[in-house]
Order: sequence, then C-alpha cells, then structure tokens
Amino acid sequence: MTLEARIRRSRLEMIDERRLYVVCYDISSDKVRTKLANSLLDIGAREQNSVFEVRISEDGLACLLQMLASVEIESEDSITVYPIHKDAIGSIVRYGKEPPEFEDVLVF
Repeated sequence: MTLEARIRRSRLEMIDERRLYVVCYDISSDKVRTKLANSLLDIGAREQNSVFEVRISEDGLACLLQMLASVEIESEDSITVYPIHKDAIGSIVRYGKEPPEFEDVLVF
C-alpha cells in the first residue's frame, strides 16, 4: 500500500485522537516547496506561506514524519514539526485572521 493510500485510509480515525502540530519549512527550491505545500494543504490549514497547522492522530503523525523525511531538501533548507500540547491550545494568541477550522476530512 502506498503512503498516500495509507494517509487516505487513516483519515477515518476518530477525531478525539488528533493532536495539533505546527509544520514550518524554509526550502529554497520552488518545485519542492510547492509540492510540500500542496501535500500539507491536503491535511491541514495554511497559517502563513510556509507555516501549517495540522490536527492528526499518532498514526497520522508517523505518516506525516515519513512523508517529510522523504522530501529532498538542500543542506541549507529545513522542515520543523512542533507539537502543541492540548493544554496549551487555549493559550494560543492570534492577531488578524480567524484560526483555521479543521473538518473531519482533514483527519488522517
């Protein structure tokens, strides 16, 4: 089973099992950056050009990390995943646009 098929299949998981992660990257290649952004848009919400919020289960995180590890980046590029503890979510301060709404279809 391909990684994409595993991701689609795992979208049926329970919503309560999801955790919030922030994925941010600094990638010099337009092609690689665009491909990564499109993949992240399938599972999360864009906060800024290179910053995404994703709500995923532990299994989903494993798939995400596997996908991110397969991205071919240069030595000066970076991809970082920050876990946001559930107790900290209520302390997030936002200015400007409303926070993203995560739909059931974004679960993976």
